[in-house]
Amino acid sequence: MPQVELLKIFMASPSDVVKERRYVIEVIDEINRTIAPNKGVMLQVVRSEENVFPGYNSEGGQAVLNAQIANMEEYALFVGIMWNRVGTPTPRAESGTVEEFERAISAFERKGQPLIWFYFREAPTQLNTEGELEQRRKVLSFKNRIQPRALIRDYKNSSNFRDEFRNHITLWLNKRQLPLTIDQLWQQLADKATCNDRIGLVLADVLDLGSEYQNCVRLGSNIRFEVNLENAGYLLLLDKGTSGKVYCLCPSGYAPEPQVPAGLTVLPQSCSSRKSIKVTGNLGLEQLVAVIAKNKPDINWLQEGSKAPLQLRENHLKVLLDYLKESSDCRVIYMEFTVTA
Repeated sequence: MPQVELLKIFMASPSDVVKERRYVIEVIDEINRTIAPNKGVMLQVVRSEENVFPGYNSEGGQAVLNAQIANMEEYALFVGIMWNRVGTPTPRAESGTVEEFERAISAFERKGQPLIWFYFREAPTQLNTEGELEQRRKVLSFKNRIQPRALIRDYKNSSNFRDEFRNHITLWLNKRQLPLTIDQLWQQLADKATCNDRIGLVLADVLDLGSEYQNCVRLGSNIRFEVNLENAGYLLLLDKGTSGKVYCLCPSGYAPEPQVPAGLTVLPQSCSSRKSIKVTGNLGLEQLVAVIAKNKPDINWLQEGSKAPLQLRENHLKVLLDYLKESSDCRVIYMEFTVTA
């Protein structure tokens, strides 16, 4: 069954755009029935009236909401809407909506998401009190503040908003690239690597006989890997087996000490309870990528070395590729061997 990607949408607005908020839900429900299945995605709107439960925080109700649903890095899209009200002030911002917008900006600048869309209703209305006039002045001030940095959209009425929002969501999904598969991400990683004799495979029962590295091994063989480093560093060793699954061999129970010295390192390490690695799976090509960093990489999925090898998914490889883009002190080495009958 094809994997469906969940795309979360955060909706932020004051209380005077109730129809627009309802139209956001209606449009997303429509898109989920029509366009989204063909794109391999499902859209979910997260909003305070449906997705927040009661709570207490000494910094106010907005802080309760922030803790429950406003981790903006989880969202693909932030949709903000304003008309005549900017909203109720919080201890940190001019209103809850403004605070949510600023959190979205901060997440976008750190991680590149969520995308941020802001809509302003420009329609005649009767404002009778000084408080209403002040709220309108604050909306215009906020709009003028963000306009130099954002492509905002004005609309005339709620039905006009509904049609524009539907069009924008459709355009976004049509332009959005499909998520990369594990094979595509692995190929990106392999493309960053060099092939040399710094990493190789030996049969476990002839390790001490000075055997040359093996290019082919039989299914069921017991093997070890050798990595010969010019300098000490942190070793990250990934294996893509013949089944297509990717595992992290170092650090893992095979390699409890990923910070290794210069020279020859053998996996499984001498401190491991495992003495060899059994070749399992199918016949075909098995591939390894070694990443050698000066210090432990800032990668959130690295686990303790005593655990079983972690199976890596698309998100794990994305994090590693992002790390390699930002790091200038890493070496990446590739090797492969064939599993035969």
